Amino acid sequence: MGSSRQKAFHMVRKRGRRQHVDFRYPAAMSIEEVCDPDEERVVAVFHDCLAAHGLLLDNHDDYHIMLKVSEG
Repeated sequence: MGSSRQKAFHMVRKRGRRQHVDFRYPAAMSIEEVCDPDEERVVAVFHDCLAAHGLLLDNHDDYHIMLKVSEG
């Protein structure tokens, strides 16, 4: 391998050969989410309050985002 250009192309081709994860098939094990009942209650109240005032945006209607905002 003589030139630096050839080395660069070789590195790019070598990186492209990495194995990729196939997301069409489920993982062998599932991850179960364990939530604190108090946190769930806080998020539910916060969700209801925002929804009642028409302030709940679709892209922020997520448990983890609401938990982060309600704790902050």
